[in-house]
Amino acid sequence: GDVQQVDEAGFAEYLKGPRVCVRSDQKIDGASLPAGSRLKWVSTDGDKVVGALPNGQKVTLPAAEVDLRDSPTDKIDVVCTSARQLLGTKYLWGGKTSSGVDCSGLVQVSFASGGVVLPRDANQQFDLGQMTGTRWSRAAMRRGDTLYFLNPQGRISHTGLFLGDDQFIHAVSPVVVVNSFNPNDKNYDPARHASFAFARRLWE
Repeated sequence: GDVQQVDEAGFAEYLKGPRVCVRSDQKIDGASLPAGSRLKWVSTDGDKVVGALPNGQKVTLPAAEVDLRDSPTDKIDVVCTSARQLLGTKYLWGGKTSSGVDCSGLVQVSFASGGVVLPRDANQQFDLGQMTGTRWSRAAMRRGDTLYFLNPQGRISHTGLFLGDDQFIHAVSPVVVVNSFNPNDKNYDPARHASFAFARRLWE
């Protein structure tokens, strides 16, 4: 779409007040709003939410596809729900939409749906938050923690999102899947279990 120019005062005004965070890719009036887009909240009417773009244009979105909440628990719900909505999406290196996504792109867009901006690559995302788990100790891990996996050279090469109950979601070829750390689970992936190294948490 076209780039809209907004003056400094107008943009400062746009940043005030509640925000609408788009949970999944939307096409509105010919415009594309990718998951993670943030708009200025205007009004809510039943199952519809009206948001405003920086140029003042108002768009109406399904209430089920946006989020207005701010508490850490609510944000974690949004992040995990957003990730699950990409389940089955094809793997695409460098991708971060429902048309194709890679591992760090999945984590990035999922957190963007909760209003959190993360760096693009897994090794950059690893620098954020506090350590909550390692390959030797997963007891303190909680839903919404980011997971990091090592390649044979000992470098971070893969990331995913912990869903709780030993389950995690991640983007691998050919599609986004849910796997498990539990050897008795049908979704157990021994290779990923062996390469798992760290978990980190952005919120308390």
